[in-house]
Amino acid sequence: MKTDKRLAEAFRFHVVHGGYIVGSRALCAIRSARAEIRAADLERMSILRFLTETDDDYASSLDKRDESDQRELKMLRDGTLEVYTVSLQMRDSDNCGHTDTDRCDRRCGWRTEASLGGCTVLVSNQRELRDYLRTIRADLAIESDLSTPADPLPLPAGASRCVI
Repeated sequence: MKTDKRLAEAFRFHVVHGGYIVGSRALCAIRSARAEIRAADLERMSILRFLTETDDDYASSLDKRDESDQRELKMLRDGTLEVYTVSLQMRDSDNCGHTDTDRCDRRCGWRTEASLGGCTVLVSNQRELRDYLRTIRADLAIESDLSTPADPLPLPAGASRCVI
């Protein structure tokens, strides 16, 4: 029953906050919810972790001649916009002799399975940041196949896979 409540809550969240192809909202939301729950379970077992870091390279990728990029650069300098890179990492037991996860750093025992950079968010809205990062983490979990093998839902005829 506890899993059913977790799945229902996660499903409702992803129906509202996920950006999906028209006609695929429910299917994609259930995959996001399942992947999110699986990732949370693996995170509790110290098998998986998400890293959210400031993306310092983002500003250098902007075109200083483009008007919208100039606005973003100004917001970055003013501190009203932050940019993150989010990574999903799995424990790599072949490269780590530590049993204490607090002693491991990113070079010791962790393998990046999926990541997304250039995630921009306004600093003034922490709830928006939390929700945005939650959807990104679910998308990374899907990309890392954490919505399977317990994902028995076949795609309807003519439907496409979830687009992140």
